[in-house]
Amino acid sequence: MPSFQPQPAVTAGADPPTFVCKGTTASIYRQPPSFGFKVIEDLDPTEEQVLNLVSDDQISRYLPPRCAQRRALNLKSFQGNPALYFQWAEGVSIREWLACGDNARVGLEERLRIATAIAKSLSEFHEGDVLHLYLTEENIIINMSEGRCHASLINLSRAEVISQMSDVDTRGAMKAELRDLGHVLNALFRGESAKDSKYVTDSDSDDADEISARCKRGKLQRPGEDLPIYLTSMISTLILAEANEGSAETYEDARSVFLDLEAAARKFHIYFDPFNHDAYAGNNKLKLPPDAFYGRENELAKLLHSFESVVKVEGQPVCVAVSGYGGSGKTSLINQIKGPLDAAGGYFISGKFDPSSRPDSVIFGALNTFFGSIINGESEDVQLELKSRIMEGVGSECSMLPVPNLAKLLGEANDPAGALHQMQWEFIVGRLFAAISTRSHPIVCFFDDLQWADETSLEAFQMLALDPDVRFVTYLFSHRDDEIAPKERISKILDGIESQHVTVQRIKLGPLEKEVVNTICSENLYLPPSLCRSLSNIVHTKTGGIVLFVINFLKSLNEDGILRFNLSLGRYEYDNEQIQITAMDGISAGVTQYLTSQMTRLGTKVQLALKVASCLGFTMNAPILTHALAGLGVDSDVLGDVLSNGYLQRRGTGQLIWAHDQLHQAAYALIGPTKRKSFHLLIGSRILLNTTGDKLEENVFEIVRHMNIGVELIKSQSQKEEVAKLNVIAGEKATKSSSFHSAADYFLVAISLQSEDSGYDFLMKLYNLSLEPLFAIGNFSKLEQIIDKILSLSKSFDEKLNAHHYLVRLFASNGKFGVTDVISNAVGVLEQLGVDLPVEELSPSLVAEEMGEVRLILSNYAEGDILGLPRMTDQRKLTAMQFLSETITMAFFGKPLLLPVTVVRMIKLSIEHGLCELSSIGFSVYGALLIGVQNKACDFDFCVSMGRIAVKIMARVYTTVYGNLFFWREPFQAALEKHLEAFDAGALAGDMEYAFSSIMQYIGAALWACGENLVVLEGDIRKHLRRAMSYKQGVQAKCLVIMHSQVLKLVGSREDPYSTFYQSKEADFFQAAQDRNELAVCRLIPTKCMFVSIFNGDMDSARKWFEVRQKYLQKSQTAGPRFVGQVIAEFLDGLVAFHFAREATKDNEQWAEIGEGNINLLRQWSASSEWNFRNKLELLEAEFYYFRGDKSNALEKYQAAIRSAQDHRFVHEEGLANIKSAEFLLRMGRQESALVHLTQAKKCYEVWGALTLVKYADAEIE
Repeated sequence: MPSFQPQPAVTAGADPPTFVCKGTTASIYRQPPSFGFKVIEDLDPTEEQVLNLVSDDQISRYLPPRCAQRRALNLKSFQGNPALYFQWAEGVSIREWLACGDNARVGLEERLRIATAIAKSLSEFHEGDVLHLYLTEENIIINMSEGRCHASLINLSRAEVISQMSDVDTRGAMKAELRDLGHVLNALFRGESAKDSKYVTDSDSDDADEISARCKRGKLQRPGEDLPIYLTSMISTLILAEANEGSAETYEDARSVFLDLEAAARKFHIYFDPFNHDAYAGNNKLKLPPDAFYGRENELAKLLHSFESVVKVEGQPVCVAVSGYGGSGKTSLINQIKGPLDAAGGYFISGKFDPSSRPDSVIFGALNTFFGSIINGESEDVQLELKSRIMEGVGSECSMLPVPNLAKLLGEANDPAGALHQMQWEFIVGRLFAAISTRSHPIVCFFDDLQWADETSLEAFQMLALDPDVRFVTYLFSHRDDEIAPKERISKILDGIESQHVTVQRIKLGPLEKEVVNTICSENLYLPPSLCRSLSNIVHTKTGGIVLFVINFLKSLNEDGILRFNLSLGRYEYDNEQIQITAMDGISAGVTQYLTSQMTRLGTKVQLALKVASCLGFTMNAPILTHALAGLGVDSDVLGDVLSNGYLQRRGTGQLIWAHDQLHQAAYALIGPTKRKSFHLLIGSRILLNTTGDKLEENVFEIVRHMNIGVELIKSQSQKEEVAKLNVIAGEKATKSSSFHSAADYFLVAISLQSEDSGYDFLMKLYNLSLEPLFAIGNFSKLEQIIDKILSLSKSFDEKLNAHHYLVRLFASNGKFGVTDVISNAVGVLEQLGVDLPVEELSPSLVAEEMGEVRLILSNYAEGDILGLPRMTDQRKLTAMQFLSETITMAFFGKPLLLPVTVVRMIKLSIEHGLCELSSIGFSVYGALLIGVQNKACDFDFCVSMGRIAVKIMARVYTTVYGNLFFWREPFQAALEKHLEAFDAGALAGDMEYAFSSIMQYIGAALWACGENLVVLEGDIRKHLRRAMSYKQGVQAKCLVIMHSQVLKLVGSREDPYSTFYQSKEADFFQAAQDRNELAVCRLIPTKCMFVSIFNGDMDSARKWFEVRQKYLQKSQTAGPRFVGQVIAEFLDGLVAFHFAREATKDNEQWAEIGEGNINLLRQWSASSEWNFRNKLELLEAEFYYFRGDKSNALEKYQAAIRSAQDHRFVHEEGLANIKSAEFLLRMGRQESALVHLTQAKKCYEVWGALTLVKYADAEIE
């Protein structure tokens, strides 16, 4: 027996101990403020009583500090009796808490918090190698403070050290411990002490079925009765451990209980939703959503990071491609972004590709649905604000898109005058996205099942992702990666986006992990995770971790009664052995086959409804489905069964959607492959029969889609002709909405149904209608065949004109035809239209004669007279103008002498037969040609007047007018905004060649002539360069990359744009251009290099590039218009010439002659536009006087050049003039004056943004 030292008397002023409670063998006292003791009151305590007290002390000291208990301090006597002194544990016992009337109203969440704290404390005991073994309501102290709950376990008198026990004893003691925990939890959640209620214990029976029967008869109260399923399952498992001996569903330790309680608290809304409990448990029917989201934490983190980088950090678009096998949860993952998007005030635009629907309608359909949601779901203020942004950023042109709800939002009529070509609508949609998306209103644009997308849509996604004006957009794509060909097409598009330095995040979904499958089972069966692990392991093995398989396997187990709700036990039950041997029909073949096998178990009419719905597509019109079913004798109740079974869902007004695309495909697989054509033909016929005349155009796509699938089964020629007419209606409707792929398909089907007896008028109409969509989609081989048929069948030349027009366009677009072929065809057509082009007699003298003749004709007309000419109405003359305008471009590249002759014909037709829009091209190009060929005594006023006339006829000639004409009278700066307007006009009209020619003029003028800030200009060039590459504008993109290189060198960047955009170097790029005879590129590179060399003071390099440039000027010398870059190059040539006239050891006079020739040009030009050319002329004159040794005139001209450049806002040329003046002054020995000019040059270059030249000026100053 241990000895107990007496406790010292209470010190004066201290509170005496107070009695707390009396147990069977000991009493508890509290010694304020924070101590207490347990004393054996018996005068003659037994050895067992004393040893229990000692054990309590020893176990307390053995436990780790983290364990919540009444920590023992020492063993002493109290009033002569053995006592254990300990730290006081604040709080009340569970029994006291239950006895308090106020706590009866405490809710489930609060009780769950208490239960979790108890299980946590017990778990820590077990982890500390101790079994409590006396877990009662009296021996658990709970302390509720600051919203948290702590549980301390007291009275360790029966506790045992686990490591000191045998395995058998440990297992038995652990079961008893967990059973005691179950009793405590049952009392806690039911709100009454175990002593006050009668419920089943493990001693009532050792047979689970007997216990169930007695509970059912009301003889016993079931553990956890009247509690939610989750708690019932947990408590009954803990208390009835003996009855469930051998079951896989048991708790092995307290930690599992703690984790299950913690999970319940964390997912309270899932496990304790009364709607779920009442609606589905009671009728033994599981409702398992096919699009549920589980697991995927890493993948979700990547997705959200991409979204946040767009919204919060970069403001640049990001593409995320999610791939995986069918049913792996791709769409569910992407849908998780909706919450953060809503929080960011953003918009979600989504579309879905489907093998049974028109792919080229998906993008417009997604936009229409989005704007419909804005109209129906947003306030008037939100709608007005969005409308304002769209009108400001795009204008009314966006109503040209086949998006009725957008036109409705804008209050515009949605009746486009003609179909939009792909590049045209891509540009408008890009502008639309740029207008809608802001940092406070980001866009997530999601397109599902990209494996079904057509090439047009994929290219459109690439264009949108690369659109430099679109910033706050996250593009999300999902696709299956188990189909090789689509996977390669998608990868190509993504690689193309990534190559242009747009971030592409690829996320691949594999099978779910076992723990995630366990979560699915737990949450849908309302079972604690620890108690369904054996079930989930079987399910995971059976389904391979494919989420759609998991959901449907559980559903089938429930339908077969293997997984059922036991009302008497209040929980789901199942037989693992039975599940283990349950076949998964079709799982080895794939998700679709398995789901199809499940559908075959449904009733015949339900299967028929599923078949019809599958034929209508992933999304369908509910009335059309109803009509189709009615025609097959299926009533509306069957459709209700399909909806209640979760195969279809309602979306919006009158729309139905499949719950998952795999369900859609599985239902379609119900139709045998040999019967599908006839089934579709039957559906199309039923829809047609139920469609009234006024609804035919509305339903025509649906009708012809089904009929075309089964068209080969139609034998009657009259029926074929009827189907052909329906296809023509569908083709015209598709063309109008810019769905060219679909339109081409419709027309080709109609053509295939024609016979020798087909009517001539209908056949010619059909052939001509097919030309535009075939050309738009690039089906040149079929287009050529149709053109040949039209030309061979037409009864008159006029009937052939449209075919000839497309033949010219075909020649120009198809690489297998040369420029000569295009010109030859156009000339032949023009000859029949009464317009003669003397191709064989072309010569410089003939050109001069023709140009002079028109000049004489025009001298008789004032501007007002020309503009007052009547409109051209003769259709043949209008057609001739069209062919002449198309010939101009081809002549520029392949027959330069034909260019002025062609322009002359356009002007003559306009004077003789009236004006049309194309007349503007003739007048503007004629004026530019006159300036190009008349180097001396050029009548600039007359040439510029041609430009004014052209602009008044049609604004979309800004490229020629402002790029080649108006700067001879107006400041260079005045043209910049006009070039940008011309870009917009061209892009909105779908004329990307014109649009990017305007951008070329804008960048050239801003860089070469105006001296716009280089930092800003670099961003502009990068933006338009990326866009030009996206729109496949090859020559313009190459010219832009050259100017980008020039700007980057001037700003001091080490980036090589040739490498960035073309994976090349400048030398290789230049050589490739020479090999391909790309004269524009071959002229621009040396001009750019000469410019940079001159400004950097490297005149030897400037001379080298001057000579290279001259070679290509001689090679391509034609009587063509002068561009701004060419004009500035003449000025640079003069600087090179006078430098080497002054510094060279030979050929000085030859260099001087070149320089003087440049001065003569600049004098003529300065007389026309002093603003643009005076400072350049004065700088060349200064260099001339410097060369001749006339110091006084040289200094005067340097000063004049500086003043003129400053007055006319050419900051770059002001800096250059200061540098040249400083070089002259240094040579004269006037260093202080030279220093002033170098300092001023540095300031100019700083304003210009040319960091390289700032450093150059600094070096010269030092």
